[in-house]
Amino acid sequence: MNVAQVGLALSIGAGIALLGGPHTGTLIDRIGPGKMAALSCLLRTGAFLAYLGIDQFWQIIAISAVVIWSDNAFWPSDSAMIIALCGREQRARWYALGRTVRSVGMGLGAALSGVIVASGSDGARMVVLFTTANEKR
Repeated sequence: MNVAQVGLALSIGAGIALLGGPHTGTLIDRIGPGKMAALSCLLRTGAFLAYLGIDQFWQIIAISAVVIWSDNAFWPSDSAMIIALCGREQRARWYALGRTVRSVGMGLGAALSGVIVASGSDGARMVVLFTTANEKR
C-alpha cells in the first residue's frame, strides 16, 4: 500500500473509534476505572503488536480503530481513578504530576529517537518499532 492508502485507512479507523466514545463512560462505571485503564492499555499493546503482521487495507482500519478507541478510553479512566483514590485537595497535584511525567517521557523519548535515527537506517527502524509499541502511554 502507498502512504495515501494507509493514511485513508487510519482516518477511517479514527472515525470508527469515535463511535465507541459515548460508551466508554458506561464501561468505566460497570467495570471500574482501574480495570478500564488496564484493559485499554492491554488492548493498545495487542493492537500495536498486530500492526506488525498486517498487509491489507481493512486490517489497518480495524486495528487503528482499536488503538484509537483504547487510547481515548484510557484518559477518562485515569481521571476517574484519580477522583476515586484522592481527596479533592490532592487531585490537582496528581493531575499535574501525571501530565509532567508524560511530558518528560515524551521529551526524553523524542531526544533518544533523534539520536537513534541519526545513527542510520537500522536505528530508524528501531524507533518505529518502539514508538508503535509504546506510543501515548
